[in-house]
Amino acid sequence: MIFKDGLRKAGFFSDNIYQKPLLKMSEFETFEKNCRTKIPEAFRQEIKEYVGLLAPNEDNSKYIGQELG
Repeated sequence: MIFKDGLRKAGFFSDNIYQKPLLKMSEFETFEKNCRTKIPEAFRQEIKEYVGLLAPNEDNSKYIGQELG
């Protein structure tokens, strides 16, 4: 969810009220198993990015602007 101030949070909501943060992909997978409708793959990818599964582990900022070779 994106809050009015632009802050992005993934978590569990009740009546559009933020209740608990989503910290692990396993929490999402449990939720997904209990969900009555299929969750779109694009949304699943957003969740992976949020919990850090798609984020690069290495800081590549030192390579920006550098010529390879």
